[in-house]
Amino acid sequence: MKIKCLWVRLRKEGTRLIIEPAAPKSLLALLATLPVLEEDFVPMTDLPPDDVTF
Repeated sequence: MKIKCLWVRLRKEGTRLIIEPAAPKSLLALLATLPVLEEDFVPMTDLPPDDVTF
């Protein structure tokens, strides 16, 4: 059996041992595990919004 994740959660239900993928605790916890991007982004022109007619 293969589980495609870095962390798993183990729990016991009666006499069974349950192994399941563990979700990150929060988005911040997930972002903290990602590498820092070293790329420079192209500057974008901030255009005024289009007129809206209701």
